Amino acid sequence: VELPTQSDQVHVLYAQPPAFGSELSVSLVDGETTIASTKASFTTHDGGQLVVAVIAERPEGIVGNLDLLPNPNQVAPAVVTLTPDDLPERVEAWGAIDRLIWQDVDSERLSSAQRDALRGWLAGGGRLVIAGGTAGPKTLSAFPDTMLPYRPAVTTDAPAASLAGLLGEIPATATTLPALSGSLIEGRSLASVGDQVVAAERAYGAGSVALIGFDPSVDWIAKTDTSGDLWRRLLPARTSGGLSFSDD
Repeated sequence: VELPTQSDQVHVLYAQPPAFGSELSVSLVDGETTIASTKASFTTHDGGQLVVAVIAERPEGIVGNLDLLPNPNQVAPAVVTLTPDDLPERVEAWGAIDRLIWQDVDSERLSSAQRDALRGWLAGGGRLVIAGGTAGPKTLSAFPDTMLPYRPAVTTDAPAASLAGLLGEIPATATTLPALSGSLIEGRSLASVGDQVVAAERAYGAGSVALIGFDPSVDWIAKTDTSGDLWRRLLPARTSGGLSFSDD
């Protein structure tokens, strides 16, 4: 660390918390001289608790509708709202996240190191759900074809009935939805309109990527039982062990 007089810098440090305790010591050392030292408090969550991160232009439209089931120990999933800047550049630090929802945020905001960490996290068992919204296909330009089940090319009007295989029983208030659509690259289609896929998922290593081209926060989905069924399908409970990134 080079710290000229009157400078102000931010450095990100990665640490693996001990099994017991609630503080880590952080020191700035020059040779054998400690220039400054402080304590950093931390909290670890239940190892069996599902942790869902939401990165969205309007996260409240998704967070409020994530009615997910508790784990066998009756611990409810933890839902946290993040921005692209919050995502770490080292894959080990992604180990605390089990599921990631992405909506209406430009993927180009991720650095190359963050994209590499994302792919490593997926390969290790992470699950990414990309949801459609008000933004167009360009927001997904930084996600490669090797990761996406299909590449959105156009917006297609999806009749509510075409989504029944994914949503289950369609409410009487349902209306046609605009959906990002394209041709299947790999994986399986969850919903389609004609020859255009509007929802699909694919495996990526031990993890998976689901792309839902329509906006799941519209009222006829979000304010009915359809929402709970959809998110429970897309965000399943953790299997024993979950993600594992060893201490390097």
